[in-house]
Amino acid sequence: MGFYAKHILPWAVNRACSAKPNRRQREKVVPLAEGRVLEVGVGSGLNFPHYDRERVVSVVAVDPSAEMLRMAESTVAGAPVDVDLVQAGAEDLPVESSSIDTVLVTYTLCTIPDVFPALAEMARVLAPGGRLLFCEHGLAPDASVAWWQRKLNPAWRAVGGGCNLGRNIPDLIRRGGFRITGMETMYLPGWKPASFNYRGIAVPTQGTALDDPGRPAPRDPPYPSTPVAIPVTTQAPGATGGPGFGNAWGGGVSGMTMGGPGSVLSRMSGGPGFGNAMSAPASVENETFGGPGSGRIGFGG
Repeated sequence: MGFYAKHILPWAVNRACSAKPNRRQREKVVPLAEGRVLEVGVGSGLNFPHYDRERVVSVVAVDPSAEMLRMAESTVAGAPVDVDLVQAGAEDLPVESSSIDTVLVTYTLCTIPDVFPALAEMARVLAPGGRLLFCEHGLAPDASVAWWQRKLNPAWRAVGGGCNLGRNIPDLIRRGGFRITGMETMYLPGWKPASFNYRGIAVPTQGTALDDPGRPAPRDPPYPSTPVAIPVTTQAPGATGGPGFGNAWGGGVSGMTMGGPGSVLSRMSGGPGFGNAMSAPASVENETFGGPGSGRIGFGG
């Protein structure tokens, strides 16, 4: 490991992940964790303050980086719940099958080299009724932003510890053996190629991408040349939900399609100067979210 990866990168990742927009996402998603929790890609421990001590029994927090775990050690003492730090990669989790109630990943899927084996591991450790909570940056819905993500990704990945700008997070999660039951997407304030955010909940399904040998599991999914409709769940009229989930839009929304009660709203959003956006129907099941969401760049960010 070189000087940059050992001494500069952990500091840079922690700095980026401590940004206010990311912190606000953490404040919304982390309190949804309950029971026995596995946090994959704990990084410097920025999620620790947001766990709900009334809902969480214990937390096992894994990360492959010894440097990031040393930073996390300084925050464990102030955590409201018991946290056990473990150095391990997501592709081989040191946790028994069906022993976890909540798997939490925040700005982690962008960096894991072998995403599908990692997601299969997350599904393996979840107990019946368990859930995956995710909050990730990834593929933007606007063609111009997605173009820059593709062009800048090689350099970004080299300096960002393997972080990829434009992974298609919903596609990865679904192909990795999960069904998304609720999701919100939006641009966070900041540099557009790294600021399109996905936050939601998923549950395991039977099949995964690994079950189909004819279906490739690319490390970097293809980038579209045209805008892609990103689904967003909404509340049905008269329903109530907690802070953080509902309609949250980035700048430059140019269209939307709404259905009846309990329907899904999908939209394309673009910041000023980032082209036209189009909306299209989507098929994501609704789930009402209660309680106060999360953020991080990279596996260990």
